[in-house]
Amino acid sequence: MANNNNTKINRLKLLLTRCGDTLFVYDDTTKQRVEQQIMRRMEKGECVERPDGTKVWIEYEAVRDASKSGSACYIWDKSGNRCKHEKVMYTLHPLGVRARDVLKTVWRAFD
Repeated sequence: MANNNNTKINRLKLLLTRCGDTLFVYDDTTKQRVEQQIMRRMEKGECVERPDGTKVWIEYEAVRDASKSGSACYIWDKSGNRCKHEKVMYTLHPLGVRARDVLKTVWRAFD
């Protein structure tokens, strides 16, 4: 008969995140490495879905000057090949609340 008084059970708190068609199951020891992988995939356009139903994704949006029209409304670099974009992280909560956070501005080719 086993003595249960001296037995310690280490319980891991597992975290779940779905990114595209991949389900990540990880714990605190691998959390940083997995979240780096998830961020790289989000930057490539994949949507992340958390267990509570929250969805997070990244989009690049061209910065526009509403007082101008045509291609002049965009902010172009000196070469004229790229325009300024905002790297935006969107969060959609299960209740429909949508958050928009600008992470940084970058120069990208105009799509």
